[in-house]
Amino acid sequence: MNLLFVCNSNTNRSPTAKKTFDRLFKHIGLKHKIKSAGLSYGIPLTDKLLKWADLIFPMTMEEYVIISEELGVPDNRLHVIGIGDEYAFDDSKLTTLFMYWWYYKGQQLLDTR
Repeated sequence: MNLLFVCNSNTNRSPTAKKTFDRLFKHIGLKHKIKSAGLSYGIPLTDKLLKWADLIFPMTMEEYVIISEELGVPDNRLHVIGIGDEYAFDDSKLTTLFMYWWYYKGQQLLDTR
C-alpha cells in the first residue's frame, strides 16, 4: 500500500512522519511505501503523487479541505492526523504524537484495507 503524508511546507511534520513510519514499518515487517509532500514548499503535492497514493494523511483539517475540495481527492482516501504546525523536524514530541496516532488509529486504517 502506498501512503502519503501531507503538510503545508513539507519541512517538519510530513518528513518526520515519513521517517517515523519508515523506521516503524521496517521494525515490524510491514512493506508499505511511504512518501511525504507539501502544499506550498518542499516536495510539491503533484497529481502524480496523488494518483500514486492509496491513502493520504493530511496533518490538519485545513490541509484536508484543500486536498479534498480544491484537488478533488475522494474522502475515502483522506484521513486527518490532527497535528498542528508547531514542531521542528524530527522533534521527539512530534514523533511521539505520530506513534500515539499509529497505535490508536493508523494501524486500524491499514488493517481494514
